[in-house]
Amino acid sequence: MKWFKVSNLLALSLIIQLSLNAQNWNKLGTDINGSVSSEHSGHSVSLNKSGSRVAIGAPDAGSGKVKVMRFASGSWVQMGADILGEASGDKAGYSVSFSDNGRIVAIGAPYNFGTGAESGHVRVYKIISGSWIKQGNDINGEAGGDHAGSSVSISGDGNRLIMGSPQNGASLQGSARVFEFNGSNWIKIGSDIDGDNANDLFGTSVSISNDGSTVAIGAPGYDGVAGSNTGLVKIFEDSSGVWVQKGINLEGRSSLDNFGKSVSLNADGSIIASGATQIPFGTDSSFVRVLEYNGSSWVRIGKDIEGEVAGDQSGFSVELNYTGNVVAIGSVKSDVNGADAGQLRVFQNNIGNWGRTANIINGEAASNQAGFSVSLNADGDTVSMGAPFNNGGAMQSGHTRVYETSICFITGSVINPEVCYNYTVPSGDETYNTSGIYEDTLINKGGCDSIITIDLTVNYSGSATIFSVVCQSYISPSGKFYNTSGIYQDTIATQKGCDSFITINLTVNYVSYDSQTISACDSFELPSGKYTVFNSGVYPDTILNTKGCDSILMFFINVKSSSTRLISDTSCNKYISPSGKHTYYSSGTYSDTIQNLEGCDSIITIDLVIHYNSSATIDPVSCDSYVTPSGKSVYNSNGTYVDTISNRYGCDSILTINLTIKSSTSDTIVDTSCHKYIGPSGKAFNKSGSFTDTIANSRGCDSVLHLELTIKTVEDSVIQIGNTLMAVAENAIYKWLDCNDSFSIIEGKEQQTYTISSSGGYSVIVEENGCIDTSDCIWAIKVGIVENGFGESFKIYPNPTKDKFYVALGETEAEITVSLRALNGRLLSQEVFQNTDLVEFYLDQPVGIYIVEISNKAGLTAVARILKE
Repeated sequence: MKWFKVSNLLALSLIIQLSLNAQNWNKLGTDINGSVSSEHSGHSVSLNKSGSRVAIGAPDAGSGKVKVMRFASGSWVQMGADILGEASGDKAGYSVSFSDNGRIVAIGAPYNFGTGAESGHVRVYKIISGSWIKQGNDINGEAGGDHAGSSVSISGDGNRLIMGSPQNGASLQGSARVFEFNGSNWIKIGSDIDGDNANDLFGTSVSISNDGSTVAIGAPGYDGVAGSNTGLVKIFEDSSGVWVQKGINLEGRSSLDNFGKSVSLNADGSIIASGATQIPFGTDSSFVRVLEYNGSSWVRIGKDIEGEVAGDQSGFSVELNYTGNVVAIGSVKSDVNGADAGQLRVFQNNIGNWGRTANIINGEAASNQAGFSVSLNADGDTVSMGAPFNNGGAMQSGHTRVYETSICFITGSVINPEVCYNYTVPSGDETYNTSGIYEDTLINKGGCDSIITIDLTVNYSGSATIFSVVCQSYISPSGKFYNTSGIYQDTIATQKGCDSFITINLTVNYVSYDSQTISACDSFELPSGKYTVFNSGVYPDTILNTKGCDSILMFFINVKSSSTRLISDTSCNKYISPSGKHTYYSSGTYSDTIQNLEGCDSIITIDLVIHYNSSATIDPVSCDSYVTPSGKSVYNSNGTYVDTISNRYGCDSILTINLTIKSSTSDTIVDTSCHKYIGPSGKAFNKSGSFTDTIANSRGCDSVLHLELTIKTVEDSVIQIGNTLMAVAENAIYKWLDCNDSFSIIEGKEQQTYTISSSGGYSVIVEENGCIDTSDCIWAIKVGIVENGFGESFKIYPNPTKDKFYVALGETEAEITVSLRALNGRLLSQEVFQNTDLVEFYLDQPVGIYIVEISNKAGLTAVARILKE
């Protein structure tokens, strides 16, 4: 196998400018003039990669605006309509930056009121079908007065940008923020990059590398080692979303330099240019410094590029091309074509020295301030220059001019190819087979010679033998596949890139397989020790077999669970644990282990209380016999006995009983009593017969009394028949009482019956068989006619009655109404009779006394009480 490689072709190139064919910068097309007085078109400009499109900012045209022009057929033609600011006074176009293809433009409007007065913002637009369409959200400043968008720079693909806010912070420290477009919105990348000190104005100028990974930020108000307003530039690199400073701070060389007024990075972010304009009253000349990062620090390329005269503010604007070997510099206060006419100069790096490429481009007239903004294309052969105070279109309407040059550079480079066997030079004119330094010549893109110095290394082939023992299969150094033992040949490139012939003595061993069924409690550690299984299932594991190859094991694992429980128990004197392994004699918390139903440990926590047996002596005295506390024994004589019961803890309580037995007695009583008999114990007996009563004798034991009793009673019942009360008892002595007059005796009423004269309560004293009793009061209501408006012939009969009664009116009535009421006045029934002198009325009510009301149409009434038996 024969091949060669070229190590980092042109990576060590020394871009050696051997000669310079001086040409002029030629204006492309006509001036691109502003259209409105004092709109200051050209305040900002930006070229695309090829230089065929230019974006121009006019911040003082109402809300501010940006117009985009493309060069076609020798003329500048506007692309789409003007891109206007959001509101009057926003100063949109104060800063502007183009993507590589010129289809995406970022526009700064530092006086916008998005989050407060003059908070500022940046908007990004993309041209679609001839119209500029805003991409994503406004990128607003953090707070009022930030002036966000004073500077802006966008990456080559238009998806990342950096925005400067030089007046951010209470003391104007300033800051810069980087954003990335996610397809719908601009998302901040990393934290804010803030200025260090008050009045630094950090973010006055910004620049971003072509891929968006490196940013440069200028702070012209920074007070450095050399004095106040020395100025500062910092470069940061994106490290996984964190902005890490690349190298040390870059400071101006003396007080009032305002270094960092302008900054520009080349495409890969390895070279930076920055302008030091000197503040207007400075006496030192302004300058531009270009530096290159060597992997650890920033090293200046050549000398500083000085302004032509003091006060011309050279470096007010600055721009590098893609490789960083060409720089454009604006000097807004140059007086060559009149006071403050301004000028543009372009320089190229010539072996570490900056030489002017062609003629100086001066402003058109005094006060134009040409060079206020500048921009280079990728190759550095097209440049744009803004002059915002030019009067070409109207008073201070401003204009932009674009120039190109046909400079042809004779270039030189060094390459270091390392090959096998032989090498043919890039031109194809020579072939070499030994190492050495050679020279070749090509034509560069400008049509000039490109002289190549070739530091050539030629390498050769080698051989080797290897012995390899592998598992399952083997990949040879060249990538060939083998799965059986044997001797094989292979070819690879050596370390120098040439063929190496290898003999391979190969032994191939193989993977083994097995399976096991496992039951485990709680968990199971697989043999490899890499995994512990806690759930049932099928699990693979791999260990080494005897041949040193994988042994792939499949485990069918049933994981059973251990269990825990807490029991609280009490015991007398001692306790044997559930496993039978432990005996405890005192209270406490103990642990025991038994097997659960799954065969795993069941860990039992025992909250144990131990109680103990007790003893006592008692001295009972009992009558006739004694039953021990346990109920197990009965004793009927004096003596000392032993009994066992449970104490309050459920343990044995052993009792010694010193027993005394006493005797009971008996007697008979025969007696006669009225109504009831009160026995010696106080017990009452209310009927005749034989009974038993018990009292305590002199020994404190029962004295059983046999009672033979005769109880005499008196019948004290009273019944009412009509208006007559009758005692039920016959052949007795009677005295009637008036319950309404404090039970006073009714004089002369000593018969078995008593006819009441008025309703009320009555009782009778009955003396019979030598006993006296008084009946309960009977409340009698006198029945019969209470009121009569019909005359003497009016009658109601029978009264009392069992089912019906008659009303005799004495004469025929045309209509008569009979109403039956309860004693409380409630109407029970009512009937109307026509042309009659005798009414028959059925009393369909329970036994009792009722009120009968009779009335005719003439208004005569009668009221009677009637008793139903």
